[in-house]
Amino acid sequence: MSPWRNRHDDKSWVPDAWPGDSATVERRLRDELFAEVASSADMRVSGFDDVRTTVDLDGAEITHLLIDATGVKLKMKPGDGATPEPQAKAETEPAILDRIPGALRFARITADPANIQGYDIRIDATLQNVAFDWARYETPVRADRPATAFGIADADDPGAPSGAFSVRMRADDLGPMIESVARPLMKESGMRLRRLDTDVTANDDQNVTIDAVAAVRWKVFYATVRAHVELHVARDAIIAVKTVRLSSRNPLIALALRLMREELREAEGRRLDLNAEAAADGASRTLRVHDLRVRVAEDIEVSGRIG
Repeated sequence: MSPWRNRHDDKSWVPDAWPGDSATVERRLRDELFAEVASSADMRVSGFDDVRTTVDLDGAEITHLLIDATGVKLKMKPGDGATPEPQAKAETEPAILDRIPGALRFARITADPANIQGYDIRIDATLQNVAFDWARYETPVRADRPATAFGIADADDPGAPSGAFSVRMRADDLGPMIESVARPLMKESGMRLRRLDTDVTANDDQNVTIDAVAAVRWKVFYATVRAHVELHVARDAIIAVKTVRLSSRNPLIALALRLMREELREAEGRRLDLNAEAAADGASRTLRVHDLRVRVAEDIEVSGRIG
């Protein structure tokens, strides 16, 4: 168990040196993990304290990193809708004062399984030979967390990183898990989700079809909404939306869906590049997903390579 469990709320902490020792790097890792969860205005996640972390540092190289969520039970509930202002990130990243070349030789994230909202998800991801810089910024990235003046940045020479990942869960659990997350969110808006049934299929060409039926209640009105979505998942991590159809036998809901017809048509044909989205969100531009695969049978499995 990490020695830093339940101590991530000490916002005044600052590393004595960077990268310092294994314990210092592990604490910064956990600080970042918990800070991101705590800063979400829309969703609160409990259970992350039970995630086990291990960091082995040799000079400026992380020789081994393990994040193990096996047996961890994660629960999600709506946030309060307001993110405290001090935790907001700066609009532009502060200037870097010092850089020390570093490397991640091997990392693994595993959950065999983790339990999310009462449903098991299995995760196995590895990453190796990633070059980066230990960075000391001019000012903290988050004003109320002095330790965020110390972090990592992309190296000028990314080297030859590689890795792989797999995420798997029972196909029959997808609908109930989405329902368990969506139900409290909809309740906040005055709607009640009474039932959600989903069916997901995929063929050898990675054309994915999602059919869903949701029974909802708003005040005294009851309605059933049907959704039909067809996607194509390309091996280079580009998702293309082919078809989006929503329908209801409730005349009021059907009228509202007709008014949304233009938006639904605009959704069809859209392409989502997962690598570009990740880079835009601040993820490393040197790591990209390749050979993305989607398989649906008794289990839904998404896997791919990283390079």
